[in-house]
This record gives sequence, C-alpha cells and structure tokens, in this order.
Amino acid sequence: MTYISNLSHPSNLKRVAELYKVNIDKLKKYISEDYKTDPKYRFYKGTHMESHLYEGIQAGEFYDKLENVLESQKNAFKISIALGYDLISKDDDSFSQYWHPNIGNTAVFDNPVAINRKADIRKKLIPEICSMELADKLKYPSSGYKLRAITGFKIYIYHREHALGDSSAIIPKIIRDNKHVINFLMTSNKCVFHYIAYHTRSDPKKDYWIIQALVKEAFNRYCSYKGYSYSTKLFRNFKPIDLLQLDEMEDCFKLSISVYTMDVESGKIKCIRPSDKKYERLYILSHENHALYISNLDMLQSKYQCPKCEMIFVSSDKLKNHKKNQCELANIESYPAEPTICRPPQTTIKSMLTKYSIKNFDHYIDHFIVYDFEAILKPTGIQHGESTIFTNEHIPVSVSVADSLSGNVRCFVNAEPNDLLKDMFNYIEESDLFAVIGTENIKSVIKNPSYMCSATSDLKMLDISNYVPAGTSYEKYLSTYLGECECNDKIRCVCGLAKGLFPYEHIKSFDVLNPTSLPSKSDFNSDFRETTIGNAVYERVRFVWKHYEMKKVKDLLIWYNNLDVVPFINAIEAQRELFKRFDLDMFPDRVSLPGISEKVMYQTCFNELQHPSKVPAKAFRFSAKRMSGYKHQDVDAKPYSRYGFSRSSQ
Repeated sequence: MTYISNLSHPSNLKRVAELYKVNIDKLKKYISEDYKTDPKYRFYKGTHMESHLYEGIQAGEFYDKLENVLESQKNAFKISIALGYDLISKDDDSFSQYWHPNIGNTAVFDNPVAINRKADIRKKLIPEICSMELADKLKYPSSGYKLRAITGFKIYIYHREHALGDSSAIIPKIIRDNKHVINFLMTSNKCVFHYIAYHTRSDPKKDYWIIQALVKEAFNRYCSYKGYSYSTKLFRNFKPIDLLQLDEMEDCFKLSISVYTMDVESGKIKCIRPSDKKYERLYILSHENHALYISNLDMLQSKYQCPKCEMIFVSSDKLKNHKKNQCELANIESYPAEPTICRPPQTTIKSMLTKYSIKNFDHYIDHFIVYDFEAILKPTGIQHGESTIFTNEHIPVSVSVADSLSGNVRCFVNAEPNDLLKDMFNYIEESDLFAVIGTENIKSVIKNPSYMCSATSDLKMLDISNYVPAGTSYEKYLSTYLGECECNDKIRCVCGLAKGLFPYEHIKSFDVLNPTSLPSKSDFNSDFRETTIGNAVYERVRFVWKHYEMKKVKDLLIWYNNLDVVPFINAIEAQRELFKRFDLDMFPDRVSLPGISEKVMYQTCFNELQHPSKVPAKAFRFSAKRMSGYKHQDVDAKPYSRYGFSRSSQ
C-alpha cells in the first residue's frame, strides 16, 4: 500500500500508474471529479460470494459483460445467472412491467456451474447459454403479458477454496498404497512446482527426494513469467496454486495439466479439470486441497484408451492387440440387442426402495394440507387498452386451512392480504403441521403461463384443478368422489357435501362484512352470470344463518369458506385411492392429470401385448407342370453359361 498526499501532481500520477501497472490517461479519468460509475451496474462483495447486477442494457451487451466479469476472477468459482426482463400487455402496448433478476425465479441454470479453468467460460458456459431459449426461463403474472426484451441480469459468483497446497487432510489408505500415485511431503505449498520439476527432470531414475534445486528453478521461471522478482522470502511465503491459476502454469512450463479426484469408497477416478492444450501431459490427483502426482493414469484408472479411436480396454495387452491389428478410427454405433420398454423416472422414495431392494413398504405420503382463499370484488372501472375495461379487482379477504392429520379447520379473515398470509402460516407453524422453511431454493412449474406447482426440497404447493378435466367445478369434483347429497330436506341439510352460498357481488369492501343482519335475497343475485336465486335457496340461507347462530355477514363468509376445504380432504383421499391401484402416489409422482395418466399408460400398455407366434408355417406344393418347366429352363441354360452370356443375349 502506498500513501500519496497529492495525487493530482504529474509525478505522483506517474508513480501510482507504474506501481499498479495502469495507463496514466485511464487513471486520470477515474480520479477526475466528473467521473461517475456506470448507473446500470451495481456490485456487491461478501465473504464467500459476490454479485454483479446489470440493468437497462441492450441484448448484444449480455455476453460481453458476462465474459468481462468472469475473466476478472482469480480463483476457481461457481456461477449462477438470473435474468431481468420487461413484460408488455397484449391489450395495451403502453402498459409494461419490469421483473428484477431473482435467482429463485429466473435462474438460467438449475444448479451453479463450476468453472475450473478459463477455457470453460468460452467453451462450456457461454455456448450452453447460447443454446438455451432464455424466454422459457421467465415467469409471467398471467397469460395477458408477453415478453418485450431481456434488459438485465445478475451474476452470482460463489468463491471456492480449491487451492493445491500443503493441506492438513489425511491421505486415505487407498491413495497411499497406490504405487501409481506419488505424494511429496512438506512442500511449503509448492507441491505443484515439485510435480513439474519431477515430471520434467531428465534423470531416468527420477529420485523424487533430490529435486529441491529443480523446484527453485521452476519457481524462478514462474516468477519471471509473472513479472515478479525472485526472492527467498517470496519462495517461502508463496501461497498455494488455485485451479484457475493452472492456465498460467500450462503456458509457462508448456505442459498440459489435468486434475483428477478419487472417490475413496469406490476408488473411481473423475476428471475435474481437463486440459485441451497440445503440450506434454501432466496428471495431478487432488484430495481435500492437497495435490499428488499421478505417474501412470491408465494404471490408476484401470482403463486403457486408444489414442486414435478413443476406445477403452480393460488391459494393456488388449490395447496393444487393438492398436496393432484392428484400430481403423471408425465410428461404431451400437444398439441394444433386445428392445427395451421406456419408463418414466421414479420418485425419490421409490428409487431409494428399489436401490436397497426394500419391498412391501408403504411409500405413500400420509397427510397433506388444503387451503382456499375467498376474495371481495372491489369496483375499479379502469380502462385497459382500447377494448378492455377492468370492472373489479379481486382482493383476498379470507382463507380456510384444514389438514388431513387432525381434521381441524381454521378460517382467517383480514382486510390486508399480507397479514392474511402471515396468519395462515403462523397457524400452520404453531400447529406443528410442518416446519415453515425459507424460499431460497424454491422452484416453480409454469404453463400457459400459470403456476402448476411451487416447491422446495421439503414442501410442494399444488393446484387441484390440474388433477381434474378442464372446466370441472368444485361441486362436480365432490359429487364424483364423494357422491351426491342424500339428505331428504335440502333446505336443512348439514352433511357438508353441498356447495355453500355467499353474496359475492354484494361484498364491495371489507366493511360490508360487519352488518349484523342477513343480506337480502336480491343481494345473492349475480349480474355477471345473469342469475337469480329462488325462494327455496334463500330459505336455506336463512336456515344456515339461524342454525349456526351467525352474528355478522363475516360469519357467513367463514361458513362458506370452510365448506370449500372440509369435504375437500375426503375427496382428495378418494381420488388418491384410485391411483394407488397402479402403485402411484398422486401428488409426488406428477403435478397434473396428464402426467399421472402417462405413468398409468406405461404400466398398462404392455400388459396384453401379444408376441408373434413361433409355430411353423404350413407346407405347400408346387404344381407338377410348373416344376417341370423350371427344370427344362435350367437344362437349356447350362450350355450358354460357360461362355458368359445367356440365350437371350445371343
């Protein structure tokens, strides 16, 4: 660090420019009073991650800015990208919305992508993004919007500690006992330089205990490449080499360095940093930030690859025979000998049961929670476009929650939608129905564009309308799985199978729920549906008001809302039993009725498949006259066949 009191002096400017190796004109620009940072760019740096936010940019700037950020990284990292975009109304071009980049909703990748070398940026990351249809990654509030442009993005950089030095990790026995792996002890964080010195040593014996002088030569060469001045202090205090710095090591020593890891339990080898440079190859084994030298990769992997056609052999003898007699560098396409049945993937629970051969186990999820919101219709009269008027706005005013474990039901009424949600989830948490978790890893399934499912690793929120045919009403759903109401007196029915009644269009504000008298018969009419209720129906409303001792219109709303969830649980359980016959759990297996139907199809379409019969065909006879004619033709043809022409050509 250098302290300079007057940076405006030309000599001081020159000194700082030389110290930090920057252009003096560029330095003047950044320290001038008129200079301002890019208003479209915001940067945040934390302990283990950093983020770069760009907003209001053109489409062509995305890849340039992304590459600039990634190229500035010095150590190995993982990256996630979220998109920001403008939506425009299909009815009114002047009405638009901007959605800020959010890793939970508009992530380009499902999981962060690891970058272990600079070449991964241009050859792996950017080509993968280019091949995507980024518009499919976006969320829409409703089907009335379309995409105008992607105008922003946010880059999340997660720092990784993958330096190759003197780690305190204990090397497992499976690695220590392998004669194809060499471990240099006490290298003072310069194990990579030890392996380079050992690998490039011309001595055929290669005694890896007597190479300290070669290590210093290699380190001196690297310092010259980086522009450092070699010193004993620098050599002793040198920090470990990070995976991303191996790019510089390759160019400095003209070596192609590939890094591998070993699964201690299975002994399998995996390449985490391949190298495509055309230098002499050097292989390193990384174990918990400690590097080891691989003397023979083929022997370590127990796999022998032909350098010409890339075929894999299990022994060196088979590889030699192949290279000597058979290698022709031909693309060989293989097909299964027997036809296989395509089957959809199993759920996590069923795959675990299959993996560990567990049978006769109840894998069904026992309990679930149902909820239903009711809303008031607030008049708006907002003109939206030339031909559309928003007459009312739906504002959530109540929610009923019931669970299949206890069968209890609870209804909350609140004028503020946010407070309504808080009441709902506080009740769920206090009742120990499940642990309310965060939304950092939330995923959504969107179609048309509506939310079919929102889920985390421990919670899934579904819409029952996706499990029934289109246009099915709640009343029809209950009658299908629970049957019709069998009460003789429909007016005084309390079985709970019938749909409730509520004056929707009469409730214009939250204050209308406070009156202590039953709304009039005309208040239950619907101008939207152009329907009116009869005397018998209104008589039932009067019975409900008196039977349940209602004091306010709010009590009628609670009764109506609870009727939408109490019988709902029984109907869902009946529908789940239908799919249990096919060994399917309706909610975990799929998020819609077509998805469940597809799984049923794969289970049943091959049950009555008839294989071709292997019974020999019936024998038949040539007629004697035709057989005689064939014999005469053969006799006549023999004299001419020796001369290579037929009688017709003669």
